[in-house]
Amino acid sequence: MIRDRLKSGWQHLQGRLRRPLETWTPPPTPSEAPLTTQPLGHIPPVQPGSGDTPGPEHREDIGRPWAVAQLISGAAPFFLDIRPTTDHTAGHIPGAVSAPGGDVLHLRDLLPEPEAQVVVYDADGGELSIAVAAELRAAGWTGARRLVGGFAEWRDQGEPVEHE
Repeated sequence: MIRDRLKSGWQHLQGRLRRPLETWTPPPTPSEAPLTTQPLGHIPPVQPGSGDTPGPEHREDIGRPWAVAQLISGAAPFFLDIRPTTDHTAGHIPGAVSAPGGDVLHLRDLLPEPEAQVVVYDADGGELSIAVAAELRAAGWTGARRLVGGFAEWRDQGEPVEHE
């Protein structure tokens, strides 16, 4: 009797395994809604936003997380430090070029090609860095952005700093 039940169960299992997977459909549940209407592999487009950490597509600002990721990956943008020289000497973002006071257009030979990403920062990401980034964009450096939070946020979050 036990042998017959085991044999019957085994045959039933073999029959289910031989059936193609396409023929089996799970029973529908009324509470289930379709998960997506997009085909598999579809990636939704990036939506522009005004988040706290703007990325490279933002027209005026760059967030610290994006700048750090670029620096760590070896694809760092051109950092332009517009703080006073003494502040720059005390500590700055690795590879940053000092242009105290924001008078950068007379330093054209130090600037990268106009297509490059340029990140302008001051002490706190204030009005001067906004103005300098806008001036650079108007002069042809379309990738010029202000670092949101400036050097103060960079240092406070423990990001890499160079000293001279």
